[in-house]
Amino acid sequence: MTIRRRCTEWSCKDGRKCLEHLRFDVMWRGKRYRMAANEFAIPRMEPGKQRPIQSMEEARDWERLFIGEIKAGRDPSHVPTRSVQAGAQLGDVAAFLDAYWERCVKPAGLKSLGSVRSQLSVLKQNLGHLQLLALEEPDEINRFKAESDWAEDVELASVHRVLERLRAAINWGLAQTPPVRPIAVPPVRRSAEQEGRSRTGSTGVTRRGEAAARHGPRRHEHGTAPVRR
Repeated sequence: MTIRRRCTEWSCKDGRKCLEHLRFDVMWRGKRYRMAANEFAIPRMEPGKQRPIQSMEEARDWERLFIGEIKAGRDPSHVPTRSVQAGAQLGDVAAFLDAYWERCVKPAGLKSLGSVRSQLSVLKQNLGHLQLLALEEPDEINRFKAESDWAEDVELASVHRVLERLRAAINWGLAQTPPVRPIAVPPVRRSAEQEGRSRTGSTGVTRRGEAAARHGPRRHEHGTAPVRR
């Protein structure tokens, strides 16, 4: 575990819920990297919105970035300086996904680099020509799910995994300093209404439910409905 607390339940008023004293502690290639979580995260937040970490989920997000900095050979205690116009060069989705690959996926040293590369290739092939602003609307995402040749040839679970990769890339873009623009909100929505099915996510269950509604409850040989206990 790379997230530790510098305090104890007895020395801190917040006890096990303390977020102020979190620190990252990582051993990489024989060298140990230690740094307070807030000292790493706050300088990398968007100017004007800098604040202490507010949840363990947020701390884990910054932990992944901390590890990525180390594996990329950079000193996490050094705050990167980025131009305010850094996001202006990423005008379309293809350029944005390339930046996500180079700046996030490769430095993280994931074991599934081949799978991630394949997912990004699918996204670039189907959505790469769009401007980033188009991702704020669900129309293009729904069109990709319903009308693309690739989506018709694969299982629904594969489509969802690719969209989860797109969501991860967008979250990475929003966490940059400054955030990659013009993305304003995470665009990938998987509500039941947009996907045209129930929250169970199973088309088979939906079809069985429709059949039961048409034909009524199943009956035994003697014509009586089964008794449920």
